[in-house]
Amino acid sequence: MDCFSSKGIWIGGLNFNDVKIRHRVSLFSLAIFVVFKTISLFLIDNISQLSPAEALGLAYLLGTTPMLPSFFYMMTASSLAVFIISISIYISTKLSHTLFIKQMVSTGPLSLSNYFFHVIIGMLAIKLFFRKLEFAFSIEFTILYAIVFSVVIVFFSHIWCMKFKKDPLEYIMRKITG
Repeated sequence: MDCFSSKGIWIGGLNFNDVKIRHRVSLFSLAIFVVFKTISLFLIDNISQLSPAEALGLAYLLGTTPMLPSFFYMMTASSLAVFIISISIYISTKLSHTLFIKQMVSTGPLSLSNYFFHVIIGMLAIKLFFRKLEFAFSIEFTILYAIVFSVVIVFFSHIWCMKFKKDPLEYIMRKITG
């Protein structure tokens, strides 16, 4: 079992309805993120006296970039994800009556289709329209595209959940398999 799965199982077993647990998990995950990011940056900064080839190899090993996923990446990514989940739960409990939160909650039951749309439609549209995908766009374009895509997915999910009970892909798979 990998690092992310084991952390996911652990987090899934916590009672986030308990404010004390949620508060501790938020602070702990933020602290873990800061500690491992700081260690990673410090170590990478201090390997600069090595040859460029050695420094690059160690930068991959000690860095927090997703490719190639290193120990530091797994620690920083998973701790930041847990922190964001904790904060999101806090915000959603405080604002549960708002339309925004109700629309965001609609994305949960459609997670299979939303993942499919993200990978197949969202990325395929970029590939077909621009004829390129990886390392080809500015961070500004990437963030804007992610925001627009997310707004469309949230809107679609909310409308779908008002009319249907099942995820669209789940519905299709059930029809195919009988």
